[in-house]
Amino acid sequence: MYFETTCLVFKEYAEPPEGRDYVVIRKTEEGCQVYGLGRPSWSGTWGTYRIVNLGWCNGMLHRGSIVHELGHVIGMGHEHKRPDAIKPYRGHGPFLKVNWEHIPDDWVRQYTTDPHTYTGSADDGHGDPHVGYAQYDYESIMHYGTTGWTGQVLEATHPEDEELIGNRAYLTKGDIAQVNDMYQCKRKVMPREAPADADLELVWSCSFEHRKRDDGTYCGTWADAEGDQLDWTSTSGGTPSSNTGPERAADGVRYLFLEASGGQSDDKAILRSSRVDVVAGMELRFKYNLFGGGIGLLKVLVRDVGRATEASKAKGFGATTQLWGRTRDFGVQEWRDARGALG
Repeated sequence: MYFETTCLVFKEYAEPPEGRDYVVIRKTEEGCQVYGLGRPSWSGTWGTYRIVNLGWCNGMLHRGSIVHELGHVIGMGHEHKRPDAIKPYRGHGPFLKVNWEHIPDDWVRQYTTDPHTYTGSADDGHGDPHVGYAQYDYESIMHYGTTGWTGQVLEATHPEDEELIGNRAYLTKGDIAQVNDMYQCKRKVMPREAPADADLELVWSCSFEHRKRDDGTYCGTWADAEGDQLDWTSTSGGTPSSNTGPERAADGVRYLFLEASGGQSDDKAILRSSRVDVVAGMELRFKYNLFGGGIGLLKVLVRDVGRATEASKAKGFGATTQLWGRTRDFGVQEWRDARGALG
């Protein structure tokens, strides 16, 4: 996950690398934990190291827990320990209520506020991946779940957000932004698709796990366009109409779907992204599901503002081309992969 979305690469060594910090991954205890946070502190024969113990989480069934522990290795703290998590902090929060009576004494420190936990950063110059406050992320892979030993441990300020807590399936946009900010990952070169000196955008993903924001966007980028007849809807599980749509999200819990029952054959539902600076090698990848009778056309259009007329530019429009399109009932409830080159 980190290799796909950040500039970090974990490299395996048969022997400890001489003169360099390293991580020891082992299975010697029943737990699943990292001893310490961030840069290694234990001294060994060849250098300093940090220990990751993969007790019960030593297989692909627990990949998310492994990613969580590696997050600690690279310096990520628990999201629920942020200074704005359970009390106001610089105009933000609180976002959680902690039910301390359900937490054993030896686990209290895992829920206690840590003032050093990442909440954003200052401007570090040109190309800084993130500047300013970082929104609290219920869905972060570094967030503990809601249930505990004898009852519910964490409650979201807004109950509808509780279903997002405890994700171990993927890195969120907030997780990715934090890592890229901490390590100042300003470029992500895609092998075989662009020269090494190409100034590429960072890889970014959105699974639509969060509901629509107050600014009307999903993931801060996608929004329902004005002037169409239908809007996309966020849901989990199956769709409300029988014999249509998927039974569950392709990954995570939520996804966007279009309810067209009662509509007209020429109705449109447009989901529009914010402006993207396209560079060589950039592409769009997504999953789609076209199960159901009478499926219309699902297509991806790209507007190139650089090739637009001045009048179109003034309206925010550009020269439009179709990047991808499908119109078919596949007869099975399955998600399919799609991709298209942008640059």
